[in-house]
Amino acid sequence: ARNTALSIRDGKVVTESGKDGWEVDQAEVLRRLGDRVLRFGGEPIAVPVVATPPLITDVSAAKATTERLISGPVTVTFQDRKWTLPKERIAEAIVFYQEGGPGGKPQVTPRVRENLTPPFVDSIAPQINRDMVDAQVRFDGQRMVALAPSAVGYTMNVEETLKKVNDALMTTERTVPAVVEEHKPSIDSNNLDAMGVKEVVVRGTTQFKGSPPERIQNIKVAASKFQDVMVPPGGTFSFAEHLGDVTAAEGYVEALIIVGDRTETDYGGGVCQVSTTAFRAAFYGGYPIVERTAHAYRVSYYEEGIGPGLDATVFTPWVDFKFKNDQPTWLVMRTEFNAATATLSFIFYGTKPNREVVLEGPRILKETPAKPARYQVDAKMKAGEVKQVDWAHPGAEVVATRIVREAGQPERRDTFRSVYQPWGDIFLVGKGDPRAN
Repeated sequence: ARNTALSIRDGKVVTESGKDGWEVDQAEVLRRLGDRVLRFGGEPIAVPVVATPPLITDVSAAKATTERLISGPVTVTFQDRKWTLPKERIAEAIVFYQEGGPGGKPQVTPRVRENLTPPFVDSIAPQINRDMVDAQVRFDGQRMVALAPSAVGYTMNVEETLKKVNDALMTTERTVPAVVEEHKPSIDSNNLDAMGVKEVVVRGTTQFKGSPPERIQNIKVAASKFQDVMVPPGGTFSFAEHLGDVTAAEGYVEALIIVGDRTETDYGGGVCQVSTTAFRAAFYGGYPIVERTAHAYRVSYYEEGIGPGLDATVFTPWVDFKFKNDQPTWLVMRTEFNAATATLSFIFYGTKPNREVVLEGPRILKETPAKPARYQVDAKMKAGEVKQVDWAHPGAEVVATRIVREAGQPERRDTFRSVYQPWGDIFLVGKGDPRAN
């Protein structure tokens, strides 16, 4: 028997009618053959057959399904763009299967080959996907201005889009919007006012009067790294991240720094003036301090007019200074380096929060005497030459408390504890000086 079947010809679904099959009745043939032998008969024997009907005679449901599948192309859309899977390709991908239906009765089932829609959908994703781009902006002193526009980012959900395409094959609605996730820029060039950068929030200032030229040069270079640094709402500022490499290639020069219990020349001298100034601005702005480390010993530059306990050292990548922008608006940083007044300032721009910051202290809890003077040989100095490079400080344990009062919030008290080792006068001397140690 030949079952009723379906095929697609020239874009149309064609039904091929089934036909009965024949099966020879072998037992009856043997009986008739035996009868002829016994009778020595010679007349022809008519071979008896039994008709066998086809198992599948009704393919109307399968035909209707197939006609829906090839009723037209499937189009995926995104914004003003379109991608089309032609009707002809759909028809070429249809395969008819004979399989068990209700009650075990066989039926014809049309299916679309698995290699049709996935490659089609996969080819669309790279044409839609793109990275989000924040606007390049700067603060002109009054408002944010865009230097380069922002762009919305997109990511097509391949799995969900594929599901919609496969579903569309079974319906007459053949247009499918791509399932796309939108990534809005944090800095939108069309709405820069939403950043909330409109006024001075806080200013932190330190002085470096009396610093040698090398230290002043390093302060100036390090401060230049923090012009127009932006901190998003809820973001954490890392001093080390923006400072970068402290090398001669970046414009730094060798200056005196403390390594262990000795004074040495390196490219880092003066950088901590900048981190301390940034700390002062964050401190008086009431911003939560995430990471802050005091110097190992007291530095006179940082105590002018305020006392000890409000400095912040950095030593990348191990020691950093960090604070969090806890406001719903952006912060923009700027630095002001003034060689004439020997001052450095960090200015934070944004929307000034309704809060008051009060410093309690600093209080020196205990103090230890300064160490004896040290004399270190400097190969660049002549015999008998002496140069003082550091001055004695007693050791101290210091506590400074920051009180933050903000409307609608409980009072916040932040304690900053600093432990400074005692330090002695340090002199550089020429080779052969008997005082060198």
